[in-house]
Amino acid sequence: MDAKVDRDGTIIVLSLEGAIDVASAPQLKAQFDQLLAHAAPKLLVDLKGVPYIDSYGLGIIMQAVKVARRSGGDMRLCAPCQDVRTVLDITGFSKHVSIVQSRKVALSSWGGESKRSSG
Repeated sequence: MDAKVDRDGTIIVLSLEGAIDVASAPQLKAQFDQLLAHAAPKLLVDLKGVPYIDSYGLGIIMQAVKVARRSGGDMRLCAPCQDVRTVLDITGFSKHVSIVQSRKVALSSWGGESKRSSG
């Protein structure tokens, strides 16, 4: 799994590429720990490049959502492929986390700015 971090205004955007599974879960957890260390983070996770997610991956993401919300922030997901979206829906994950079809819609729902910088 590869991860790229960008900023869109006050929103941190984490773009993921590759499967989120037992093998990549520790790397993803470390990435979330680093990004969620800031007060009241707004974190958008772009799943466009993720073809597969297993229960380990779901657990890591749900834990990160809880950490973000406890600190006064939030975390949202965007652009899952149909297979990943099906897993999110079947497991009930989509009842607890905002999931939208595109990065643009997700950013505008948060009031994201169009200026971007790598970070």
